[in-house]
Amino acid sequence: MMNPNKKKNANQIKILLVDDLQDNLLALEGLLKRDDLAIFKAKSGTEALEFMMRDEFALALIDVQMPGMSGFELAELMRGAKKTRSIPIIFVTATDQDQGFLFKGYESGAVDFLLKPLDSHMVRSKANIFIEIYRQKRELENQLETITNMLEQLSQSSAKRETEFLISQILAVAPGTAKALPKVLQSIGENLGWAVGNFWMLDTDSHQIRCDQTWFSPSVKAPEFFAINQKPLLLQGVELPCEVWESGKPRWIIDLAQSPHFSRIPHAMKAGLKSAVAFPICLGKKMLGVMEFFSIESKSFDKELLQTFDTIGGQVGQFIVRKEAEERLQIIFEEMEMRVQERTAELLKSNKEILEITHTEQRCFGAQLHDGLCQDLAGIMMVMKSLTQKKERGKHLDVADLKKVSDLLNGAASQARDTARGLYPGELEGNSLMYMLEELTANQTLSGVSCRFYCPEPILISKNDVATHIYKIAQEGIVNAIKHGKAKEIDVSFIRNNGNIVLTIKDAGTGFVGDPQNAKGIGLKIMKNRAHIIGASFQVEPNIPHGVILTCILKNIP
Repeated sequence: MMNPNKKKNANQIKILLVDDLQDNLLALEGLLKRDDLAIFKAKSGTEALEFMMRDEFALALIDVQMPGMSGFELAELMRGAKKTRSIPIIFVTATDQDQGFLFKGYESGAVDFLLKPLDSHMVRSKANIFIEIYRQKRELENQLETITNMLEQLSQSSAKRETEFLISQILAVAPGTAKALPKVLQSIGENLGWAVGNFWMLDTDSHQIRCDQTWFSPSVKAPEFFAINQKPLLLQGVELPCEVWESGKPRWIIDLAQSPHFSRIPHAMKAGLKSAVAFPICLGKKMLGVMEFFSIESKSFDKELLQTFDTIGGQVGQFIVRKEAEERLQIIFEEMEMRVQERTAELLKSNKEILEITHTEQRCFGAQLHDGLCQDLAGIMMVMKSLTQKKERGKHLDVADLKKVSDLLNGAASQARDTARGLYPGELEGNSLMYMLEELTANQTLSGVSCRFYCPEPILISKNDVATHIYKIAQEGIVNAIKHGKAKEIDVSFIRNNGNIVLTIKDAGTGFVGDPQNAKGIGLKIMKNRAHIIGASFQVEPNIPHGVILTCILKNIP
C-alpha cells in the first residue's frame, strides 16, 4: 500500500481505512474525503498496525472479511496495545447482522457496523460523530497544553504570578464552574487585596446578566450591597459589569465617589468599599462573563495587574468552554451507551421470541400428530381388532370391512405425509413451490374445506430457504383460517405484481375481534417472523364482510 502523503496538513484529522480490495478503499475514501481529513488506506491488518504505530487516528473503518488477518482479529490486536486501544472501530461488512455476529463484533471492540452496499449518508453521519468527538478531544488537549505552558512561565516571586498559578491549579482539578469560580474569586481577592468579588454571566432566557457567584472577605458587612447584587441587570444599563460586557474591555474605578452614575455605587460606598475593577471573561470574541472586584482601600491604576486579569480571563474562559465541551461529550457518550443497551435489549427480546416460536411450532406439530395421525391409527387398530374377532368366531369377512381398513390406512398415510411436509417441505427449487402450494390447497378441499388456488403463471424462486418460508406461511395461514376462523372457504393466490411476488390468503371465516394488525396470536407471530427473515412485508386486514386477508409481499425476488 502506498505511503501516506507527507504534505498532508498537520492539523488534519487522520482516518484509517482497512480493506483488502482497492476498489472498496477508493469508494470509502470518496465518501469521506474532505479538506480537514487525512485518509490512510491499508490493504491488510499488518499494514494497518504499522500505520497505527506511527500516527494517531480518530477512527478506523475495517472490513470484517479479509485474507490472513480478519477485521475481528485486527480489532483484538488493537485493543491489546496501549497506543491503539482507544481508536473507535466501525466494521464494514456484507454479512447479515445476526445476533452472534453482532456480539462477536462488539466483543472485538466495535462501536458500530456499516452494512454493504454502503449508504453514503450513513457512512458520513457515523464517521462525523467520531471525527467531532476526536476534534473536541484534541481541542481540549490543546487547551490543557496551553494552560500547562502558562503555568511553567509563572514566577513564584510575584503575587500576581502566584495568583495566576493558583487559579490554574484550581481550574485543572475542578469538576465544574460551580466549584471552580468561588475559589477563583477567593484566590484573586485574598492574594491581590480585594474584599468583594462577583462573577456575572448572561441569562439566556431573559437576556440579562446576573450575579452567578460571589465571594467576600469576612471583614466586609454589606447586606444591602449583596442584596442588590442578586437582581439581574439589563445589558444596556448603566452599571460596571454591563459596561464591560458591552465593550469587551476592562474598566478600573480608582475612586467610587467619582462614579455616581453607577446605581450600585452608593451601596458599595456605604459598605466601606473604595475602588473597583471589572474585566471580561471570554474566549476569542465570545463573551462568557464578567468578573468584578471591590476593595476597602483605594487602588491606583495598575497596568500589570490588568495584564494579569487578562490572563486570568483567558484561563477561566478556556475552562468554561472546556467544561461545556466535556458536558456535550458526556451527553454523546450517554446517548451511545443508551443505544447499545437498547440494541442489546432488542436482541435479547428477539432471541426469546424465536425460542417461543420454535417451542410453539413443536407443540403444533405434536398436536397435529396426536389429533390426526394417532387418531387414524387408533381407528385402524379398533377395526383390525373387530375383524380379528370375527375371524376367530368363524364369521365371513365382508369386502366393506376390508375397504374400511384400506380407507383408514390411506387417511393415515395422508396425515403422515402432511405432517412430514410441515416439518420439512422438501427441496423447493425452481417452480416447484407453486405445485406444492397447489397440492396444499387441494388437500384442504379433500378434507371438506373449499380451498381454491390461483397462480396464472410460473413463478421461480431460486433460494430453497425463501421458498420454504413462503410455503410455511401459506400452510400456517390456512391452518389458522380453518382452526381459529372456522372458515369453510379459502382463496390462495400466488402472483407477480409490479415486479414483486405476492402471496395472499383470503378466508370467509369469523375473523378477528378488533384491529387485525394488533392481533397477538402465536400463529401470526410465526408468519411475521418468517416474512421478516426473508425480507418480505406481512400485512393482516379484515375481509369484508367476514374473514381475514393475509398478504406476504417479497420485493427483492431471489
